[in-house]
Amino acid sequence: MKRLLTNIVATCLCIFLFTTYVSAISFDDIPEITSEIAFVACKDNDQVVFEKNADLPVSPAGLLGVCVAMVVIESNPDLNRLVTVPSDVDDFVRGTDAATLNLDAGDRLSVRDLLTFSIIRSAADVSYTLAMNTCSTVDEFVSKMNDYAQKCGCANTVFKNITGLDTDGQYTTARDMWKIAKAASLNFDFISVASLTYHEVEETEHNAYYYADTTLLMRKSGYGNYYSSYIIWGKTGNTSQAGRCVTVEATHDGYTYIYVVMKGDFDYPEGVTSMKRDYSFYDCKQLLSWSFNSVKLQTLCDTNTLIATIPLKNSSKTDYLAVYPAQQIRMLLPSSVSKDAVIIEIDENLTKDTLYAPIGAGEVVGRANIYYAKEVIASVDLVTAQAVMFSPGAAIKSVFLKILPYIVIFFILIIVYVLLHIFSGFTLSLKSPRISLNQNIRRRNMNNLARMFGADNHSRTYKKPPQRPTQQPQRSPQNKNKKPPKTDDKDDFTMSFYDEPSKKKGDDYNFDLFT
Repeated sequence: MKRLLTNIVATCLCIFLFTTYVSAISFDDIPEITSEIAFVACKDNDQVVFEKNADLPVSPAGLLGVCVAMVVIESNPDLNRLVTVPSDVDDFVRGTDAATLNLDAGDRLSVRDLLTFSIIRSAADVSYTLAMNTCSTVDEFVSKMNDYAQKCGCANTVFKNITGLDTDGQYTTARDMWKIAKAASLNFDFISVASLTYHEVEETEHNAYYYADTTLLMRKSGYGNYYSSYIIWGKTGNTSQAGRCVTVEATHDGYTYIYVVMKGDFDYPEGVTSMKRDYSFYDCKQLLSWSFNSVKLQTLCDTNTLIATIPLKNSSKTDYLAVYPAQQIRMLLPSSVSKDAVIIEIDENLTKDTLYAPIGAGEVVGRANIYYAKEVIASVDLVTAQAVMFSPGAAIKSVFLKILPYIVIFFILIIVYVLLHIFSGFTLSLKSPRISLNQNIRRRNMNNLARMFGADNHSRTYKKPPQRPTQQPQRSPQNKNKKPPKTDDKDDFTMSFYDEPSKKKGDDYNFDLFT
């Protein structure tokens, strides 16, 4: 039960780490490697420090054995359980040109022993024995392998067999193999068998079995001087399509990396004819040495790092609220770079906005971006360190302060209006005496004209000038009692300026009409 819980926790942690946002950083002094495919990333935070054709599909070769081992471990709670080598084991490996341990049918070995030989030998007969004692068919076991790859987050991996031999439609990538290797590295049972360089089974029904690991990076006396004491475990592979392959986990001085190198050559180095070089091992060791010497893990921020103080409304306790990173952010940077070269900036939306109470402790209120060389290398949620309660009085004050500018503007407009009204009334009062004087002068001039021409002052019309008496015509007897029709002087009067009205004594003519 304890081992099962450990596996579950390890898998969940693996999936969580895969979702962490970490961006690639450009590093200096990267070694030149001849292998076609390589991928190196930190196990602690998934940060990539080197990649070359990491998403190029390639045959998995013996690296597939990591997935085989994990399916067996998760399907067999008791690794000390004895299992029997199938009777048709020879038929399975015959004609495949696959590596074998020469197991005899009917022999009984523990699952742990078989797992160890599967890792250090990549033996096809061992893989077949494990598969048939885990599932009813090989195809069912392969299906579980593909399910496990998907659980690890692999997007470009399809397995078709349990041996790693080149097969149409079977492929993976260095990036996907890194994900599988990392998930396996979180499992204690896997590490306990994959970290061995030699394994031996002394007694079985028919034979004794032993084999030394082919991962020369883990063997001091191995061929080619590839050994490194930093390596924890490793797995190798070799086919015509995949070339020389290796994946290892190494740790040193607090740093842990997983390396995947594929499609390496096995040839004489330039100018050397005495010994061939396995370039998968050689390139892996080059990358291993570079990553530990030229890359430094730095803590950029943690949960106690104050990022900013944001204005707060609706609270009577404080007007500002401090925000902190939700988690610790550790990044790999070139060794020559100091922490001061990293800049943390909060999201612009958070700088423009104001927080409003109530807010709970640990509540996410925004995000911060971490910059290096003007590029975003990571981001983190920002949370509050304390809870803030809602205050009705502070809310009313906040609303009042928000509308206060509009109230001030309103009263200013009223004051301006009143002042303008008072000023306009004062101006009119100054003009009114002059207006009255002009009206009196105009009225006097009109009266003078009226007197000159005999006009009525009220109607401004003229009376009919006196006529010399003329003899009235005699009326006939029948018209004797009739009165002559009354005429309207206003209608009959026609004045000519050639007729001079009579001038009375004392009247003066005044033609100054516009004074």
